[in-house]
Amino acid sequence: MAKGDRVFSDEEVKAVYGGFFEDGKPRDVVVIDRTIEEKTSRKGLPYTQVIWKLADAKTGEVTSLKDFNFTGMMKPFKKTIRYEISVYRVTQNFDATITKETGYDTYFYDVEYVGEDGNAPIAAEDEPNAKKDDILDQI
Repeated sequence: MAKGDRVFSDEEVKAVYGGFFEDGKPRDVVVIDRTIEEKTSRKGLPYTQVIWKLADAKTGEVTSLKDFNFTGMMKPFKKTIRYEISVYRVTQNFDATITKETGYDTYFYDVEYVGEDGNAPIAAEDEPNAKKDDILDQI
């Protein structure tokens, strides 16, 4: 590193800042895991946050998402979501107005249930209950 050098290469920019969702482009996903965390706000108020682990239903690419708006949009499906087989078409939409007001990137999601498909190519290490030791034994 020298003065004036770029901090990130083009590949690093994609890895660090590249998003799983592209604004306005639908992507079919399955839920492969979720974590519920009880937290406390800066004002001392308790709240619950869901961290979603999603995979592209066609490619198996995985991402983690903790966004209250996404959790809200999944509410109609709360009793029917099934790990790795319930496919949802998700379209992310960036809201520049709210982002400018709050200073935080704000996204809204259109979520549409597509159907049940058990063929999502999920890597073993990304399965909800996978254990790394078991995976190594299978090699």
